[in-house]
Amino acid sequence: MSDKQHLPGTKAVAKLQYSQKLYSTLAIFTISLVISSISVLTFYHQLRKEEEKNLRFRLHTRTLAIKEFLSRSKDIALQISSRTQARKILEDYNQRQIDKEIANKNISRLILDALNNSQDVAGITRIAKDNNLITQVGIPIPSKFLPQLPFDSTNATVSIPIQLNGKSYLIITSSIIDSAGNQAGADIVLFKASGLQNIVDDYVTSDKIGGMFLGTVNQGKVELFFSPNNSQNQSSNSVLQAISQAVSGNTGSLHNSKSLFNSKIVVFEPIPNNVWGIAIEVESQKLYASLDKQLLLIIITIVLLSGLSAAGILLILHPFSNQVLIHTHELEQQVGEQTAAIGELKNTQSQLIQTEKMSGLGQLVAGIAHEINNPVSFIYGNLKHAEEYSQNLIGLIGLYQNTDKNSATDIEDYIEEIELEFVKDDLPKLLKSMREGATRIRDIVLSLRNFSRSDEQGIKFVDIHQGIESTLLILQHRLKTQSNRPDIEITKEYDKFPPVECNANQLNQVFMNIITNAIDALENQNQQHSPNIVIDTELLENHWVSIQIADNGTGITQAVKSRLFEPFFTTKPIGQGTGLGLSISYQIIVEQHHGKLWCDSTLGSGTKFTIQIPVQQKII
Repeated sequence: MSDKQHLPGTKAVAKLQYSQKLYSTLAIFTISLVISSISVLTFYHQLRKEEEKNLRFRLHTRTLAIKEFLSRSKDIALQISSRTQARKILEDYNQRQIDKEIANKNISRLILDALNNSQDVAGITRIAKDNNLITQVGIPIPSKFLPQLPFDSTNATVSIPIQLNGKSYLIITSSIIDSAGNQAGADIVLFKASGLQNIVDDYVTSDKIGGMFLGTVNQGKVELFFSPNNSQNQSSNSVLQAISQAVSGNTGSLHNSKSLFNSKIVVFEPIPNNVWGIAIEVESQKLYASLDKQLLLIIITIVLLSGLSAAGILLILHPFSNQVLIHTHELEQQVGEQTAAIGELKNTQSQLIQTEKMSGLGQLVAGIAHEINNPVSFIYGNLKHAEEYSQNLIGLIGLYQNTDKNSATDIEDYIEEIELEFVKDDLPKLLKSMREGATRIRDIVLSLRNFSRSDEQGIKFVDIHQGIESTLLILQHRLKTQSNRPDIEITKEYDKFPPVECNANQLNQVFMNIITNAIDALENQNQQHSPNIVIDTELLENHWVSIQIADNGTGITQAVKSRLFEPFFTTKPIGQGTGLGLSISYQIIVEQHHGKLWCDSTLGSGTKFTIQIPVQQKII
């Protein structure tokens, strides 16, 4: 009787033990899934933003390429219209000193030389100020595309592409100004537009996702003149809307979601100095395809690890089924396994931080490439003139060497033909400008080398000021005048101190992050005074050095200042900052250089960052 009375109690204990094991296993499985999923999804969302940011960066590189193409075409047209001898002939015609036939014959010979010297020019038409067509070489331009004089613009203007004989051309109109400063006529240059099509096709070929569109707004209607496969029928309403906003001077992105699995992203921006817009349309699934695959693999791994953890707990609890409570050391073992899983997630975070740093480096390199491209283009554009001047001077020397065969009249005619006085004045200026361009390129390259310190890895004694100067030169394009502000003035107050023992590469990264933040703080402020950044260095009495970087922006609040060095904290708009720069800088200064980094700021009084590190790392 006593055994039968004891049985229900035994069953109740067994049921309680079973419930304990089951609920503990489910709880640990669920907690592991929730914590891991939150971390992974947070980083996945940030990576999606980075993909969109990279897409906008790819669009901007194409915009710069198109801007460079149009600028070069305008320069060629201006060079043709500014030829002195051809201009004088046109002036003689306007003053009725010569007739149209003579003007046509002489001008045709001169501008035909310009046509033959450029592979991109397909035809040149010159009209006088009375709108009479003086001459036409190369492919004729239909009369409906010829301008009516006078017109206001003294600069070269570019039309939208037109179709002639199945090929695309740009019409570039350039005024001809006589010696009195009046409009003597105009050159209408037919420029091959194949280069623009190549820029569009290059994106489709290299990136292999989405399509690029180039267009304008004509009489209230969007007109696409370059698109994938040259088909306007394939363009969506989002593309047309994007081009319309770009022509209005806007930059941004549009999301067109027809369904959960059928959505597109369109990024757009205007072409500078033209009423054109450019857009890239990409299917979301293709843009995030690699991220989605990685997310799926991570989710499967998390589920498997969580399942294995739960199964392991169940196996551990099974031998102790007769005990109601689990021993403390067994709980600590499970906590250790979860800690290891969290450690793996932290490693993943570190890898994402490194990815963000590489993305920032890519944008920095693109900015430097743009800075180098300007002097390179200028040198390249002047080489033709230098070659022409050299050949003319060599020809003149040859005439003087054969004075017995050439009369003084022949030499004087040749001097007038090559415009010797102009060459004597222009050649030294041209060589000086080419030398300045080469010096600019050399300074940029040296600054990049000093900034990266590729030959000085690890802890070395280096000149801190040289690192600051290299950083400022690399950021020169950010300091120049922008549409919303004047130049940012840099005030340097350097103290004299010996080389400092540090990792120069890492310290330059800190300078880059803090100065970039100062520029960003001045970028969109309504300044009542000129934007200014002050960089002050000082040798302290305790064998430390101090570097202070201050801006005269609007400052930050106490709440923001208290979180400045937290990872992923940022006050910038979505897509413009990751919140890692100052966190990485703090780690470099405090943890790796045993120094100090702090911020002082008051609303309305600007912001100042102070860096202090020992001169020698053993003196701490």
